[in-house]
Amino acid sequence: MKILVADDSRAMRSIVLRALREMGLRNHTFLEASNGREALQTVRESQPELVICDLNMPEMNGLELLRTLKENNSPSRFGFVTSEVSSKLKSEAQEAGALFVLTKPFTVAAFSQTIGPVVESLGSGPLSDCDEATAERAPAGSGGFHPSHIGRLLTSLTRKRIHVRAVPPLPLPPQPGHFVAEYLLEHNSVVACGIGDLAFAARIGAALTLIPPAVAAEALKTRQLTEMMQGNLHEVLNVVSQSFGAEGKNAVSLGKVHLPGDPLPPELTSRLTKPATRLDVRVEIDTYGEGNLTLLTLPVPA
Repeated sequence: MKILVADDSRAMRSIVLRALREMGLRNHTFLEASNGREALQTVRESQPELVICDLNMPEMNGLELLRTLKENNSPSRFGFVTSEVSSKLKSEAQEAGALFVLTKPFTVAAFSQTIGPVVESLGSGPLSDCDEATAERAPAGSGGFHPSHIGRLLTSLTRKRIHVRAVPPLPLPPQPGHFVAEYLLEHNSVVACGIGDLAFAARIGAALTLIPPAVAAEALKTRQLTEMMQGNLHEVLNVVSQSFGAEGKNAVSLGKVHLPGDPLPPELTSRLTKPATRLDVRVEIDTYGEGNLTLLTLPVPA
């Protein structure tokens, strides 16, 4: 069987492929695409039995891809794995013909329970059972400005043991050596920010796709994130957007990420000093070490 995984995040493609293999799908052909148009071309050329796709992608988004395949009478089964938790978009996806919409982050058990029946219906045979220890479903989209919620969110995403505890507030604006992620309301106004030190960026960026801890340690020595770590950090911050919204009302999305050393716009720097709410935590990642993360909501400008 051929399975196509389409996502503009290389990290998420790796995570989905790993989950497929952990389900017992090892003797199958796995294909990848980094955007909707590339996925469309791959479907036309390779005719995969199943397409697992992100909703938000450049070139052609997931819904556009699905509708195009339906218009062309493609026999490929189709489902979404996405950080989008909006009820409206989920309904649109199902109406367009998606067999499932699974929210990131996911546990292996949730992944298997959602996608397993589809794979079995395509003739792969019974799949291996998941470890019961992973059966707790992720709190995706529930929204939560609390250390325990951030811990569960990051644990579900990385599948590493992660402990999160509150720490004293970070001085604002942050000193050089921190990244600042903008979170947007309806892709326009910055309503929240995530701020982290280089230690968090390197260690969570390495843990996401099992980059060796020694590589993260080297990034801290050189004070330079590898390209893979930067992409992985972006995916982590994308999922963290769920902390700013409630189930079915996820209008907050990740915008620009200012990496350590990048200059911040003066207006953003000024707004960071007067947050509406904030959460400062230390994140301890099993075998990788710890780093600091601050989440802020910002007053809406008059």
